[in-house]
Amino acid sequence: MTREEVPEGFGYDGQGTVLWVPALADPTKPTVAELTAETVVALTYSLYGATGYSLAATETPRPIDRYTLDQTLNAEGTVAYALTLLYVFNPSDPTPAETVLGVRGTPGYLIHILGYENGTEIEADTVITDVVPVRTARSFTTPATKNTEAHKQTSPSITGEVLHDVKVVAGA
Repeated sequence: MTREEVPEGFGYDGQGTVLWVPALADPTKPTVAELTAETVVALTYSLYGATGYSLAATETPRPIDRYTLDQTLNAEGTVAYALTLLYVFNPSDPTPAETVLGVRGTPGYLIHILGYENGTEIEADTVITDVVPVRTARSFTTPATKNTEAHKQTSPSITGEVLHDVKVVAGA
């Protein structure tokens, strides 16, 4: 067997985008027009630190029992998601995240594009890492600590199916 090549990865710095999109006609086929509309709010740099956007998945495996088998097998089961967002806030000059995430009860979509240079125009065939349908929820101020910016935490309600690796389409 030939020794395998070491694939090149990428650094996260500057390689991601998080957007607030108020509406998508079909979340499985978001369009360039929907993702670049004037109502879309870029949240990436209003999010705080490495955990500013945290979508965690937990899978509950499905147990499988077989007649006389002395072992329980398992298969993929249901998935539960928890979304936590940390965002910077400033009472005298509200951040983009505050204007969206800080308003409780607003429906929309969080679009996360990882490995895509921030500021790059979204085009057809761009692969979206996560499409998360949400309704904004309460925000809580995090405890003040030295050498940190003030920030809040929120966990929006996930209101529909979370989609991964969704291609953007050219339609209007």
